[in-house]
Amino acid sequence: MPDAQKGFGDIFAPVKTPSADKAKLLRPRTRRESGGPNISVVADPVESAAAPETLVEAGTEDAAVVPQPALAEVEEGVVASELVMGAARSKGTYLPPDLLELVKARTNDDVTYTDLLFDAFDAVDFEEVRKHFRPELSVGPSGIHRRVRRKRGTGSIQIQLRLDKVQEKWISDKVAWSGAPSRSAFVSYVFELFLRPEEG
Repeated sequence: MPDAQKGFGDIFAPVKTPSADKAKLLRPRTRRESGGPNISVVADPVESAAAPETLVEAGTEDAAVVPQPALAEVEEGVVASELVMGAARSKGTYLPPDLLELVKARTNDDVTYTDLLFDAFDAVDFEEVRKHFRPELSVGPSGIHRRVRRKRGTGSIQIQLRLDKVQEKWISDKVAWSGAPSRSAFVSYVFELFLRPEEG
């Protein structure tokens, strides 16, 4: 005789789970946290070659692992090349057009604006540069000095000097020491002395 048709109560009745499945369900899970067992991680070959292997004692993982920021995130507004020791950056400097023609005539593929400027630094007398920007006061018989007239600024054209931070600071210190109103004025006069010594 066929089995009696199942009612709604029989359809939704809980199914008995075999004892083997119950044992799997009741087994405690292994949590992968700092308190759990240590897990060995193998780094990529490139990373392992770059950084030596370091042993970390158990329980000090959190203190030992410090995430390193990406190169672009180290300092906002800083170009990645500036983080390299000795990296050169372009610094704009303005020269009068006639002086720029002289400078261009002395540069080529092997001698840049910066190279020529360093040659000028080696050749000029900085005391003469300082006297130009800090002239001695002309005192009359009455004892009052006359105002020193400075040359009016003229139209100028920008060139790019490639300087690292140490070179840039050296030039900035010389600008302050000589009393030049700007780096461009200082560089222009150094070029004048070097390329046109008779007019310096």
